Amino acid sequence: MKRIVFIQTHKTDLSVHFQVAEQTHRTSEFSDRGRRFVASNGIILSSSFAPEWRPRECLLYVRGNSEQSDRATLVCSPDDWEKICRAADEYNRHFGDPILFKNIDDSLFKI
Repeated sequence: MKRIVFIQTHKTDLSVHFQVAEQTHRTSEFSDRGRRFVASNGIILSSSFAPEWRPRECLLYVRGNSEQSDRATLVCSPDDWEKICRAADEYNRHFGDPILFKNIDDSLFKI
């Protein structure tokens, strides 16, 4: 079972600061297609070297070979933050335990 979790560390009207809080697999073991996972919303999660956000490419590098950079803080727009969170959710559903997600009622998360 693979999993990735991001945490928001700071937010303004124009930006969200975040970190990778949990990541179970790195580099070639990150995805079933090697180092990349392409979410249905176009966000690409990739494990190569170190965390980095490239908004023009919709590319989020997560933890990779450089463990020294694991706690790097990244900055994105609030809109991109929503997309990144959806991509992480899709990654976790794709690689996670389907029974776990079947038993969670989505209405619990609605406000």
